[in-house]
Amino acid sequence: MHFDVDAWADAYIRARMTSGDCDQSHPDYWAIEKFMYELDGELAEQCWQGIVAVVGRRPEVVLGMLAATLMEDLLDHDGQTFIRRIETEARRSPLFRRMLRGGWESGPPDVWERLVAFREN
Repeated sequence: MHFDVDAWADAYIRARMTSGDCDQSHPDYWAIEKFMYELDGELAEQCWQGIVAVVGRRPEVVLGMLAATLMEDLLDHDGQTFIRRIETEARRSPLFRRMLRGGWESGPPDVWERLVAFREN
């Protein structure tokens, strides 16, 4: 099944910008729920694509939530695989670096240490 990263990113932003809690009755809740479970293989790759797509849309109001949910989960489940891409994106995008500041320590210690270097800049 094809993952439409643009449709997902737009729905995620709309859902996260909802005032109050976005529960299962919200029409865009599916975008929040998509990556709530074990992130591995193709789902981890889609999560990464989604993170980059959301940051690229510049919705600064949702960056903290993005860091505290999807980025933390991606680091916990597959940080070793994605840290090089995270570093590359952080070098390229000041907004991505700002997003990284919104998460708590996650993933293996060596991965977190590498990520912290970009949070400081």
